[in-house]
Formats: sequence, structure tokens, C-alpha cells
Amino acid sequence: MIYHINLLLDEERRTASPLPLNALLRIGVVLVCGSLVVATLLLVFARRQAENRAALARAEWQDLKPQHEKLLRLRTSMVEVRGALRQLQACSHARVVWGEELDNVQAAIPLDVQLTELRASQVVSGATSTVTAVRGYDMHLIGKTGGEDADVHVRRLIDRLSTPAFSNRLESVTVPGGGFRPDPSRGALRTDRVFDVSCRYRSRKFE
Repeated sequence: MIYHINLLLDEERRTASPLPLNALLRIGVVLVCGSLVVATLLLVFARRQAENRAALARAEWQDLKPQHEKLLRLRTSMVEVRGALRQLQACSHARVVWGEELDNVQAAIPLDVQLTELRASQVVSGATSTVTAVRGYDMHLIGKTGGEDADVHVRRLIDRLSTPAFSNRLESVTVPGGGFRPDPSRGALRTDRVFDVSCRYRSRKFE
């Protein structure tokens, strides 16, 4: 049996490392503390930079705030103006330009016909969630004519109101019941007639 006897004291022991263990521990503690200090300084620096940027942003916002509020007011006004323009365009699309229409009617009246009255009316149907509001127009031409061909004169008027100059706007041109009859006025001749021609316009949408 072989025995090994260790005659070295603990304080005489040596390590293979060139630095003692205690020295390594102290160096490690110093490095950790230094890292913490550096990290703390970096955080403080970053926080100050963030605070400076925030203060600068607040100052810039105070300068821009009046302009921003002005732009918001202008935007609101623009939305209101656009809404009003859309309403005006819708109304314009739904209306009849009566100045031009009366000129056309005047040109369509035959020489043998005397127009004594013109009445126009309109009806607006309300809009729903699925239906666009529409405006309808009616026009009544009331007048006199005479002679053996009185009915021909009225027919000529109806034919002229049915030409392409009117057909794209008029849905129907009719003589209602009792709309062609003898002239009841005093002094009228036996062949004199009064007439009522009813014109129904095509409905126009508010769009």
C-alpha cells in the first residue's frame, strides 16, 4: 500500500493562475460596479435628451397650435361649403330652366293659336334611405283657336311639343277630358274653341 503525505500548509498552496483568486474577485467587483455606473450615466443622459426633445416639441406645438386650430376651422368650413355645393348641384339638376323653356314654348305655338294662360306646378317626393328625392313638373297651356280646322291647330301644337326639342324633358302631352270645347266667351263664333294642353315633365332626381 502506498501513502501520500501532504506537508504543505494552506497558506503555502500555489495556483496555476498568475493572479490570486482574491485579486480576480476584486477585479470582477470593480468591473461590475463600473458597468453599473456607466449604464446609470447612459440612462440619465438618455432621459435628459428625451426631456429636452419633449420640451422642444412642446415649444414647437405652442407655436403651431394656432395654425393647427385655424386649419381645423378651415376644414370644417370646407366640409360645409362642399355640402352646400352638393345641395345646390342637386337642386340645379332637379330644376327646369323656365326662361329657356318658355322661349321654346313660344316658338312652338302655331300662328292660328292664341295662348291665354300658362300654368306650371311642381311636386317634390320625399327621400328615403333607399330612394333619392325627385321633383316632378306639370305645365298647362290654355288658349283659343278657331275655324273649321280648330282641332288641327291644337293637334299641330301637340305635335310640336312632342318633337325632340321637348321629348327629352316631357313625359306626356295630352288634352284632358273637356280640354277642347266651344269658346263660351261672349261674342265667340260658332267655330271658336278653347283648349287645355297638359304637359307632364319627366321626374328629375336631386343628385
